[in-house]
Amino acid sequence: MRYLSVAAAFAVGVAVYSCSFSARSADDGLAERLEASRKVILAAAARIDQLVEADRKKHNVEPSLPANDQIFMRRVYLDITGTIPTAQEAFNFLESKESNKRELLIDYLLASEGYASHYYNYWGDVLRIKSAGDNVELHSYVAWVKQSLKENKPYDKFVYELLTATGKPSENGAVGYYLRDQGMPLDNLSNTVSIFLGTQIGCAQCHDHPFERWTQKDFYEMAAFTYSVDTRASGKAYQTQRRAIEDEIKKRNLSAQQRQLITQMARYNQWDLEDNDNRPLKFPKDYDYGNAKADSVVTPKTIYGENPQLQSGQSRREAFAAWATSKDNPLFAKVIANRLWKNVMGVGLIEPLDDVEGAEASNPELMEFLTYAMVRLDFNMKQYLRMLMNTDVYQRRAVYREVSEEPFHFPGPTLRRMTAEQIWDSLVTLSMDEPLANTYDTNSPYRFPYFDIENASPSSIVDRGVALYSERQNRGKKSASMSASKKPSGPNLARASEMRQPAPAGHFLRDFGASDRELIEGSNQDPTVSQILTLINGSHHYQIVREGSQLMELLAKSDKDQKLRTRIIYLSILGREPSSVESRLALNVFAQLKQPYRGNRELIWILLNTPEFMFIQ
Repeated sequence: MRYLSVAAAFAVGVAVYSCSFSARSADDGLAERLEASRKVILAAAARIDQLVEADRKKHNVEPSLPANDQIFMRRVYLDITGTIPTAQEAFNFLESKESNKRELLIDYLLASEGYASHYYNYWGDVLRIKSAGDNVELHSYVAWVKQSLKENKPYDKFVYELLTATGKPSENGAVGYYLRDQGMPLDNLSNTVSIFLGTQIGCAQCHDHPFERWTQKDFYEMAAFTYSVDTRASGKAYQTQRRAIEDEIKKRNLSAQQRQLITQMARYNQWDLEDNDNRPLKFPKDYDYGNAKADSVVTPKTIYGENPQLQSGQSRREAFAAWATSKDNPLFAKVIANRLWKNVMGVGLIEPLDDVEGAEASNPELMEFLTYAMVRLDFNMKQYLRMLMNTDVYQRRAVYREVSEEPFHFPGPTLRRMTAEQIWDSLVTLSMDEPLANTYDTNSPYRFPYFDIENASPSSIVDRGVALYSERQNRGKKSASMSASKKPSGPNLARASEMRQPAPAGHFLRDFGASDRELIEGSNQDPTVSQILTLINGSHHYQIVREGSQLMELLAKSDKDQKLRTRIIYLSILGREPSSVESRLALNVFAQLKQPYRGNRELIWILLNTPEFMFIQ
């Protein structure tokens, strides 16, 4: 079989990645700037290793052994792109003689489409992103987050745009941040402070916090910054239009199903997020503390730091967002630096992630440096990840860690089971040549079309609804006809990021712990019996060994070369070459089953059910 050279495989990716950190202009100084950037990143990585090593010595912790190329490669693929490498990708890297091939691989993967796909899954979990909420489509929110990751939008800008978003979902996907919690402005504020500022103030919504210094007054003063957000289309104007639509429906001889669809379509187009400063927040009528008067208007005030002063033409939300995302905010950079450190190393320097305020890091000097680095890098998340992955500590063997409240001093990253999304996406990679070709828009079409409901006539809206109903009826008949006929061969698989959000209950992803997107970071990696049964008996194995799958196509080219077939299967599933003992066992499997297809299928099934496949070493 023929493999592309590692230089050819990496060249395009590195070029694209490098340009994303340049001034985005081709000039004579580009190469010099890129080399300067590289030196800064490697110097910062070296400083991290110095701080980790000093902490190890202080606590008498021995570092784990260095990870070999096979372990490193599989780990960095899973950590950046969320999937295992293909056999060809594994072969290219392992056979490369480049002295800095690990550095090149990190750059290549950060430039790939897989980066945005994988980190969308992470932020989808953190932000509790759903495809739809209560009478609202949030597809544009999904698209906005993905696009922000693809263009490597600086984290401070990403958060600022979420917190200040206005307009219709069809015009600005970022409004999905508030529409996700529409009707729950106080809960939204609690989530905002928890996610972006690492501070738990939710308990103070109802009473003074029993264990922290936050009071109910503190909570309401913070909430007053964002409470003015209004998520309904011009209030009275929309209600007037809604009644006109209902009157138009009554004039026509429509079925109950048609009437319901038209009403739903109108509701899904009501949303237009704006600031309504005439809607101030008031303390509860039963407010029972002496520091404020019940049912009085709350004056916005931050829970720490200098209170932002509204500038001319600035909304309260804009003032709050500017304060929250400022480089001078002591928590904003620290929280994201700690988040991404845990995402890469397995354990945060401060745990839990949403209780950073006032907490002591396991390595204070390192936490201070990482916070400084995040600000110095202008909140460039790719550069920050690039720095972490070029460290010696990241490139050491993983360490098993018991669930413990004891500080962890990083002899290496922790041993982790793949997330549900990583397992699923790896199985999709084994099944398909282009896993990202099956897109979200195809898998999760809009339930209702976007249109300007305020300026459309009631008659045209009803006409649109009747036409949509007829289209759906015809589509249903066509689907039934296709079901009765012979179905096309091959899987209809998509990566987790390209499926409806969240995956439905009972799906492989949910069985393996994917979040239902109700709680912040609601996913888990707890083992269950159903997971074992799914891996042993699940249909995913059939998709991988079916004729025409990515892996089987590769194996078909090896013909009767049993050693090559063994290598391909091991490289594809475990990202490494088989040992001599494993090669002999594989040959025994092939000899017993005789037919190449059956032998391949059996060996694939065996490796998919090993702990080595499930864990990030």
